[in-house]
Amino acid sequence: MRQSRLAYGLLCALLAATTACGSDDGNAASGSTNDAASTNDATGGGADGAATANGDTGSTGDAAGDSDAGSSDTGGGTGGDGPPAPIAYSGKTCPKLVAGKNELWSWGKTRGVDLYLPKETKGAPLLFLWHGLGDTKENFGPAMGAQSLATILGAVVLVPQSQGKVSGWGWSTPTDAQEDAALFDDLLSCVDAQYEIDNTRVWTMGFSSGALWSSWLVMHRSSFIAAAVVWSGGTGKTANTYTKPKRKLPILMAWGGENDNAFFSFDETTKAMSAALQADGHYVVLCNHGLGHTIPQGGLNWAVTFLKAHTFGTVGHSPIADDSAAQATFPNYCVFPTAP
Repeated sequence: MRQSRLAYGLLCALLAATTACGSDDGNAASGSTNDAASTNDATGGGADGAATANGDTGSTGDAAGDSDAGSSDTGGGTGGDGPPAPIAYSGKTCPKLVAGKNELWSWGKTRGVDLYLPKETKGAPLLFLWHGLGDTKENFGPAMGAQSLATILGAVVLVPQSQGKVSGWGWSTPTDAQEDAALFDDLLSCVDAQYEIDNTRVWTMGFSSGALWSSWLVMHRSSFIAAAVVWSGGTGKTANTYTKPKRKLPILMAWGGENDNAFFSFDETTKAMSAALQADGHYVVLCNHGLGHTIPQGGLNWAVTFLKAHTFGTVGHSPIADDSAAQATFPNYCVFPTAP
């Protein structure tokens, strides 16, 4: 795939209401074949930046297996009304995972992941952040304010690195899905073993190709995920054929309207997946910001509100549905359904 110059869109810093926002090159919606995030370090603790780039393409692809493929969506045990135990690590012994850069052997490959820690790790939530096409964990973590997210959410935050495949992540082919599903499983297992996280608060969030991967995880790893935030993701004929998740979960889907294009229309993929999820009884908040292929200013603030409201046990009736104060923190273009 031909790579062109990166174009970026900046978000205000997560904690700084007075921070000015802008674009690296004065054109936050210009076309690019990379979904890279830019850094706005105004607060010193990480900033909220996201890409405005075009570059996701792929073919229809559900991973191997009849449903919830990759390895399994059943886990290692039942946990009553909670999630099952994580799928056992595919390697012999989990490596020690520390704040900063790490490597993990998964699916026959060495995979890189950056780790951001809260003050207290035992019993903390776990948030996966998945970068866009052509981006890196070193760029995406700081640009998304990963350390600020770890602090505000009190969560362990993981920012894995993709394998450089054409699609970025494993939503496009069964082989790619197996590799990246194994990475999700292995990271969940090893982080849980080392830090004793709260398995009822495992969240996933991604942008563009990373959002398509988060969409895949919603469909195929629903047994482990409490809530998801999808920035320009979804399903369609050329990206992630819809598969009914095994359990219902709350999902925030945000996108940039008809101009949210990156080789295919994220307007179409978002609407397709949200309609299917709502038909299956999921609680789906829809936010069409109309700004094209980017994350809007302040977007991570209401993503935090959404994630904090949901644990594994809140799928039947979302607290957001009855909380007018929480809804007031979202922009007026967000649509809140009644709880299923």
